[in-house]
Amino acid sequence: MHRARNLAALAALLLAACGDGASAPPPAGPGEPPPEAVTSWDLVYEERTGLVRRLRRLDLATGQVSDVLPGVNAGQPDVAPDGVTLVAVRHDAADPTVTDIIRAPLAGGAPVALAPHPAPDQAPRWDAAGSRVAFVSARTASLNLFLVNGDGTGLDQLTPDQSENPSTESDVAWAPDGATVVFSTNAGGGRALWLLDLDTRTFSFLTSGGGSASEPDWSPDGKLIVFARTKGATTDLVVHELATGTEWELGLTGTNLQPRWSPDGKWIAFASDRSGTLDLWLVRKDGTGPVRLTTGAAQEESPSWVRAD
Repeated sequence: MHRARNLAALAALLLAACGDGASAPPPAGPGEPPPEAVTSWDLVYEERTGLVRRLRRLDLATGQVSDVLPGVNAGQPDVAPDGVTLVAVRHDAADPTVTDIIRAPLAGGAPVALAPHPAPDQAPRWDAAGSRVAFVSARTASLNLFLVNGDGTGLDQLTPDQSENPSTESDVAWAPDGATVVFSTNAGGGRALWLLDLDTRTFSFLTSGGGSASEPDWSPDGKLIVFARTKGATTDLVVHELATGTEWELGLTGTNLQPRWSPDGKWIAFASDRSGTLDLWLVRKDGTGPVRLTTGAAQEESPSWVRAD
């Protein structure tokens, strides 16, 4: 086990640090989320120090942090809906720019390469059924979207090659019904979000959010998409309502990345540098109640929800 990060003690620790003259991070916000909102879930995430990446699991009920796949240099985890298996991006020990997608038991075990290729792969995401994985790969002339079955079979390229599609894709997420994916692309010049119907293979523009839009995540009820929008030096989280096209910013300070809806759709886990280093945070979908979850010196990012043991 690593050093516990006890959420209930966070405010007391900050007050104590300030009282004896130590430099403390900014306060986490107006309070902690109700216990029922988080304590039945954990977060699996990437902890990065320089070029070394490790997967960790944060128990939201106790604040305890444990290793996932010890010794494997990996990041960008996504836990399957059954909570048994994860996919992640493994970085080569000799050359961390060389990456592939791996599948492994969350409880531990040897990882298996999923659709291996010499070119870099990134951003794997399970569908809601836990049977298919969408990801981004440079195995063609540009970064494109691919789809593969969870056992590594049935590799399918979803976006055209560079000759037909002079753009780069990234950051894919699934609709809850598995019929559509949302992804970020610079096909129109600036980086924006597009939808892809997997049955008809038709594309439709969703939003740029008035800036550079990336890292989308679809809400469990299928009604909302949250994403990161960069305007100048600011990266805030934005929620887009699919039925009306209405959008609202969460109004977060600092750089805020990689939002992921909680399974009940009430909270968003994300990475933010608002405390000085990249840590994991929670916030309500209206931007209220931000809570800092991790306080380590390493960069902590790419959260993925899993039911607690």
